[in-house]
Amino acid sequence: MSTSQSTMSNVLKGIIAIKATSALAVVFLVLSCGGGLAACGVGGMIWSNALWRAALEAVEEAPADRVDPSLDGELVHVVAQATMNAPAGDELFMMNSDEAVGLVRVIETWQWVEKTETTSSGVGSNRRSTTNYVYRRDWAEGLIDSSTFHHSDGHTNPPQVEYQGLTVVGNGARLGAYTLSPAVIDALPTLDELPLDATDARRAEGELSNNRIHLHEDPQEPQLGDQRLFYRVLSPSVLSVMAVQDDGHFRAWEHDPSRPVLLAHQGSMTATELVWIERRKALFVGGLVASIGGAFCCFAALPTLIPLLLLVVVFRAWSRSKT
Repeated sequence: MSTSQSTMSNVLKGIIAIKATSALAVVFLVLSCGGGLAACGVGGMIWSNALWRAALEAVEEAPADRVDPSLDGELVHVVAQATMNAPAGDELFMMNSDEAVGLVRVIETWQWVEKTETTSSGVGSNRRSTTNYVYRRDWAEGLIDSSTFHHSDGHTNPPQVEYQGLTVVGNGARLGAYTLSPAVIDALPTLDELPLDATDARRAEGELSNNRIHLHEDPQEPQLGDQRLFYRVLSPSVLSVMAVQDDGHFRAWEHDPSRPVLLAHQGSMTATELVWIERRKALFVGGLVASIGGAFCCFAALPTLIPLLLLVVVFRAWSRSKT
């Protein structure tokens, strides 16, 4: 092999070494990120599965027509009719419904909301992701802490608002023999929205628009910090509850303090069915995160390796042609 060929070969070897080092670094980074996502997803599913398996092993079936003192402190499953002596009402806004076992006041505030938009460009090692932060004013429950925004300047929400959400139960509200508390109402995943009319709006000293009572001057031109309200209602119906029995009341099961468990659904459901709903949510979220991580590992690393492999093939072919 001539000196020029030897020099060319060394140059190609150097290029391959540099490309290989860069490619391996990118691949390592990609695999680390993807592997981390996959591990988080799988770990979350394993943790959730252990929690709900423990719940099913601990739960006891409790009678609905009486409170069994021997079950105090135990995780119980109860299916019974929700009833009340007098309907639930919101005294502050003079709101009630004749059929309300439970009433939830929902307060929405006109405030800044942060959204993220991610765009990607390039291929392989040159692939870049850019996160854009978009801010707009909208109605949202609760009060968003704008100090956590990526760009808080010019997007400052008020530090406090006048009205808060509230959950109330009717006088003498019960679930079978058990006292029905606001915590059980809050645990229900869905509730019917209470229809409102002009009379309701006048009592609340607001203006009705799209079944929302606006507590400010102009519903069409809200200002930062303005509020509106509507209600969700629980009518007399059968409920299925899984919680700790505490002297005729229900409280959350704290097998894992970071995830207290109080499950409630409308209709007659077994403990296994209640748990399966929660497990299905965890499996979906965990599976989605793990799948994204796996796909990130597979598809993001390949464009980085392909140029390196092509360069190796070209180098080998060139070397053989010179021998």
